[in-house]
Amino acid sequence: MNHLRNPSANSDLEDRLADFADRARAQQVTRAEAEADSELRSLQQTVIRLSTAFPPKWMDEAQVRRMQARIAPQVRQAWEESVPKWRSRQSRQRLVMAFAVGLAAIGVLVLSPLLGAGTSGGTAAAITPTKAALAASAVAAVTLAILWFRSKH
Repeated sequence: MNHLRNPSANSDLEDRLADFADRARAQQVTRAEAEADSELRSLQQTVIRLSTAFPPKWMDEAQVRRMQARIAPQVRQAWEESVPKWRSRQSRQRLVMAFAVGLAAIGVLVLSPLLGAGTSGGTAAAITPTKAALAASAVAAVTLAILWFRSKH
């Protein structure tokens, strides 16, 4: 620890460690030097572990391509799993379908008073069984039309 307070000793420590690291990189040493103090020996052991963990030469292009080919499907799958469920295609289709049916129902409700405009009797005769059947068939027709249109696309 006295190396931390003394700059010249720290420089010597750095030089010795750099020399050791160069030799370890060249695979000339396989263990820490016995005559090194505890701090330097600890650093040398770290250098040895790093030297054995990382290969001495870089991978060639074929290895890099193979690694990318193995990783790409995993990345794609992780990306797809991270997309929220409400953004999936199926839930969007359901949302569009519900919106379309809702619009059709609103359209039928707006048009139903116009269909029975010739009848008399005021508000009590506003919804007759004929109008209800007509409205239900209109909603069913619009829903079937939407389903048919969506199956084509």
